[in-house]
Amino acid sequence: MADRRGRVMLVDDHAVVRAGYRMLLEIQNGYSVVSEVETAEAAIAAYLKTQPQVVIMDINLPGCSGIEATRKIMALDPQAKILIFSIHAEAIYLSRAFEAGASGYLCKSSSPGQMIEAVDSIMRHGHYRDPNVPLVGARGFETIQDPIRLLSAREFEIFQLLGRGLASREISEALAVSPKTISNSLVIIKEKLALGSTAELVKIASRLAEEPSGRGSGILP
Repeated sequence: MADRRGRVMLVDDHAVVRAGYRMLLEIQNGYSVVSEVETAEAAIAAYLKTQPQVVIMDINLPGCSGIEATRKIMALDPQAKILIFSIHAEAIYLSRAFEAGASGYLCKSSSPGQMIEAVDSIMRHGHYRDPNVPLVGARGFETIQDPIRLLSAREFEIFQLLGRGLASREISEALAVSPKTISNSLVIIKEKLALGSTAELVKIASRLAEEPSGRGSGILP
Protein backbone atom coordinates (compact mmCIF):
# COMPACT_ATOMS: atom_id res chain seq x y z
CA MET A 1 0.00 0.00 0.00
CA ALA A 2 1.18 3.55 -0.74
CA ASP A 3 1.69 5.97 2.11
CA ARG A 4 -1.37 8.19 1.71
CA ARG A 5 -0.14 10.98 3.92
CA GLY A 6 1.64 12.58 0.98
CA ARG A 7 1.72 16.33 0.34
CA VAL A 8 0.09 17.41 -2.93
CA MET A 9 -0.17 20.73 -4.76
CA LEU A 10 -3.02 21.40 -7.22
CA VAL A 11 -2.53 23.64 -10.27
CA ASP A 12 -5.74 24.32 -12.21
CA ASP A 13 -7.44 27.57 -13.15
CA HIS A 14 -10.95 26.35 -12.20
CA ALA A 15 -11.77 26.58 -8.49
CA VAL A 16 -14.59 24.04 -8.70
CA VAL A 17 -12.24 21.52 -10.34
CA ARG A 18 -9.64 22.03 -7.62
CA ALA A 19 -12.34 21.55 -4.98
CA GLY A 20 -13.23 18.20 -6.52
CA TYR A 21 -9.57 17.13 -6.60
CA ARG A 22 -9.14 18.18 -2.97
CA MET A 23 -12.16 16.20 -1.85
CA LEU A 24 -10.96 13.12 -3.71
CA LEU A 25 -7.41 13.37 -2.40
CA GLU A 26 -8.00 14.43 1.19
CA ILE A 27 -11.37 13.10 2.28
CA GLN A 28 -11.41 9.87 0.33
CA ASN A 29 -7.72 9.02 0.21
CA GLY A 30 -5.92 10.79 3.04
CA TYR A 31 -3.52 12.98 1.12
CA SER A 32 -2.74 16.51 2.32
CA VAL A 33 -3.32 19.27 -0.24
CA VAL A 34 -0.78 21.87 0.79
CA SER A 35 -1.42 24.43 -1.95
CA GLU A 36 -3.87 25.36 -4.71
CA VAL A 37 -2.97 27.82 -7.48
CA GLU A 38 -4.40 28.97 -10.81
CA THR A 39 -1.40 29.91 -12.97
CA ALA A 40 2.02 28.61 -13.97
CA GLU A 41 3.73 31.58 -12.35
CA ALA A 42 1.91 31.02 -9.06
CA ALA A 43 2.73 27.31 -9.24
CA ILE A 44 6.46 27.99 -9.29
CA ALA A 45 6.29 30.29 -6.26
CA ALA A 46 3.96 27.93 -4.36
CA TYR A 47 6.18 24.95 -5.07
CA LEU A 48 9.20 26.64 -3.55
CA LYS A 49 7.16 27.70 -0.51
CA THR A 50 5.29 24.46 0.25
CA GLN A 51 7.60 21.76 -1.17
CA PRO A 52 4.88 19.25 -2.13
CA GLN A 53 5.78 15.64 -2.86
CA VAL A 54 3.57 15.58 -5.97
CA VAL A 55 2.23 18.41 -8.12
CA ILE A 56 -0.95 17.78 -10.13
CA MET A 57 -0.60 20.18 -13.05
CA ASP A 58 -3.13 21.08 -15.74
CA ILE A 59 -1.67 21.86 -19.17
CA ASN A 60 -4.01 24.66 -20.22
CA LEU A 61 -3.35 27.48 -17.77
CA PRO A 62 -3.63 31.26 -18.14
CA GLY A 63 -0.34 32.57 -19.52
CA CYS A 64 2.30 29.93 -20.10
CA SER A 65 1.27 26.29 -20.05
CA GLY A 66 1.61 23.58 -17.45
CA ILE A 67 4.37 22.03 -19.55
CA GLU A 68 6.39 25.24 -19.37
CA ALA A 69 5.70 25.47 -15.62
CA THR A 70 6.92 21.89 -15.26
CA ARG A 71 10.13 22.75 -17.10
CA LYS A 72 10.75 25.75 -14.82
CA ILE A 73 10.05 23.82 -11.61
CA MET A 74 12.35 21.00 -12.71
CA ALA A 75 15.10 23.56 -13.38
CA LEU A 76 14.75 24.70 -9.76
CA ASP A 77 14.35 21.21 -8.29
CA PRO A 78 15.36 18.23 -10.46
CA GLN A 79 13.77 15.90 -7.87
CA ALA A 80 10.29 17.43 -8.27
CA LYS A 81 7.49 15.01 -9.11
CA ILE A 82 4.82 16.43 -11.39
CA LEU A 83 1.72 14.70 -12.74
CA ILE A 84 0.38 16.38 -15.87
CA PHE A 85 -3.42 16.13 -15.85
CA SER A 86 -4.92 17.18 -19.16
CA ILE A 87 -7.82 16.94 -21.58
CA HIS A 88 -5.34 16.06 -24.32
CA ALA A 89 -4.92 12.39 -25.22
CA GLU A 90 -2.51 12.97 -28.10
CA ALA A 91 0.91 11.37 -27.92
CA ILE A 92 2.65 14.67 -28.68
CA TYR A 93 1.45 16.19 -25.40
CA LEU A 94 2.61 13.17 -23.40
CA SER A 95 5.98 13.33 -25.13
CA ARG A 96 6.42 17.04 -24.46
CA ALA A 97 5.38 16.63 -20.83
CA PHE A 98 7.99 13.95 -20.22
CA GLU A 99 10.63 15.93 -22.11
CA ALA A 100 9.93 18.83 -19.72
CA GLY A 101 10.57 16.51 -16.77
CA ALA A 102 7.09 15.40 -15.72
CA SER A 103 6.88 12.18 -13.72
CA GLY A 104 3.45 11.24 -15.03
CA TYR A 105 0.68 11.98 -17.49
CA LEU A 106 -3.04 11.37 -16.98
CA CYS A 107 -6.08 12.37 -19.07
CA LYS A 108 -9.00 14.15 -17.47
CA SER A 109 -11.32 11.54 -18.97
CA SER A 110 -9.86 9.03 -16.49
CA SER A 111 -11.77 7.75 -13.47
CA PRO A 112 -11.16 9.16 -9.96
CA GLY A 113 -9.58 5.86 -9.04
CA GLN A 114 -7.08 6.24 -11.85
CA MET A 115 -5.96 9.62 -10.50
CA ILE A 116 -5.27 8.05 -7.12
CA GLU A 117 -3.44 5.22 -8.87
CA ALA A 118 -1.32 7.77 -10.71
CA VAL A 119 -0.43 9.75 -7.58
CA ASP A 120 0.29 6.54 -5.66
CA SER A 121 2.52 5.31 -8.47
CA ILE A 122 4.50 8.54 -8.58
CA MET A 123 4.85 8.51 -4.79
CA ARG A 124 6.11 4.93 -4.79
CA HIS A 125 7.86 4.44 -8.11
CA GLY A 126 8.43 7.96 -9.43
CA HIS A 127 6.48 7.62 -12.66
CA TYR A 128 3.08 6.99 -14.27
CA ARG A 129 1.71 6.98 -17.82
CA ASP A 130 -1.95 6.84 -18.74
CA PRO A 131 -2.25 3.55 -20.67
CA ASN A 132 -4.88 5.14 -22.94
CA VAL A 133 -2.39 7.67 -24.35
CA PRO A 134 -0.27 6.18 -27.15
CA LEU A 135 3.43 6.81 -27.38
CA VAL A 136 4.82 9.02 -30.14
CA GLY A 137 5.34 6.95 -33.24
CA ALA A 138 2.40 4.64 -32.57
CA ARG A 139 0.51 3.56 -35.67
CA GLY A 140 -1.78 6.29 -36.95
CA PHE A 141 0.15 9.19 -35.41
CA GLU A 142 2.86 9.70 -38.03
CA THR A 143 1.04 12.47 -39.89
CA ILE A 144 0.70 14.65 -36.82
CA GLN A 145 3.53 13.76 -34.48
CA ASP A 146 6.64 13.77 -36.66
CA PRO A 147 6.48 17.38 -37.96
CA ILE A 148 5.43 18.84 -34.62
CA ARG A 149 8.26 16.99 -32.87
CA LEU A 150 10.63 19.17 -34.89
CA LEU A 151 9.58 22.16 -32.79
CA SER A 152 11.78 23.24 -29.91
CA ALA A 153 10.30 23.52 -26.42
CA ARG A 154 9.73 27.27 -26.82
CA GLU A 155 8.31 26.86 -30.33
CA PHE A 156 5.88 24.21 -29.10
CA GLU A 157 4.80 26.52 -26.27
CA ILE A 158 4.08 29.26 -28.81
CA PHE A 159 2.24 26.73 -31.00
CA GLN A 160 0.07 25.73 -28.02
CA LEU A 161 -0.78 29.32 -27.12
CA LEU A 162 -1.60 30.08 -30.74
CA GLY A 163 -3.99 27.11 -30.71
CA ARG A 164 -5.72 28.52 -27.64
CA GLY A 165 -6.55 31.68 -29.58
CA LEU A 166 -3.88 34.07 -28.30
CA ALA A 167 -2.60 36.77 -30.63
CA SER A 168 1.13 37.35 -31.08
CA ARG A 169 1.11 40.28 -28.62
CA GLU A 170 -0.66 38.17 -25.99
CA ILE A 171 1.81 35.32 -26.49
CA SER A 172 4.74 37.70 -26.03
CA GLU A 173 3.21 38.95 -22.78
CA ALA A 174 2.46 35.43 -21.53
CA LEU A 175 6.03 34.27 -22.20
CA ALA A 176 7.68 37.57 -21.22
CA VAL A 177 9.54 37.92 -24.52
CA SER A 178 9.48 40.61 -27.19
CA PRO A 179 6.90 40.64 -29.99
CA LYS A 180 9.80 40.41 -32.47
CA THR A 181 10.92 37.14 -30.85
CA ILE A 182 7.43 35.73 -31.29
CA SER A 183 7.30 36.93 -34.90
CA ASN A 184 10.63 35.29 -35.68
CA SER A 185 9.56 32.08 -33.95
CA LEU A 186 6.35 31.93 -36.00
CA VAL A 187 8.40 32.11 -39.18
CA ILE A 188 10.56 29.20 -38.01
CA ILE A 189 7.53 27.16 -36.93
CA LYS A 190 5.88 27.63 -40.33
CA GLU A 191 9.08 26.53 -42.04
CA LYS A 192 9.41 23.42 -39.88
CA LEU A 193 5.79 22.45 -40.49
CA ALA A 194 6.00 23.35 -44.20
CA LEU A 195 3.14 25.84 -43.96
CA GLY A 196 2.69 28.85 -46.19
CA SER A 197 0.84 31.25 -43.91
CA THR A 198 0.12 32.14 -40.31
CA ALA A 199 -3.56 31.46 -40.99
CA GLU A 200 -2.72 27.83 -41.83
CA LEU A 201 -0.61 27.59 -38.69
CA VAL A 202 -3.41 28.97 -36.51
CA LYS A 203 -5.87 26.52 -38.05
CA ILE A 204 -3.66 23.50 -37.35
CA ALA A 205 -2.74 24.64 -33.83
CA SER A 206 -6.42 25.18 -33.05
CA ARG A 207 -7.38 21.75 -34.36
CA LEU A 208 -4.76 20.06 -32.18
CA ALA A 209 -5.85 22.08 -29.14
CA GLU A 210 -9.44 20.96 -29.67
CA GLU A 211 -8.65 17.28 -30.32
CA PRO A 212 -8.78 15.36 -27.00
CA SER A 213 -9.71 12.00 -28.50
CA GLY A 214 -6.21 10.64 -28.95
CA ARG A 215 -6.90 9.47 -32.50
CA GLY A 216 -4.76 12.28 -33.86
CA SER A 217 -5.45 11.66 -37.54
CA GLY A 218 -5.17 14.24 -40.28
CA ILE A 219 -4.27 17.35 -38.28
CA LEU A 220 -1.50 18.18 -40.69
CA PRO A 221 -2.29 18.06 -44.41
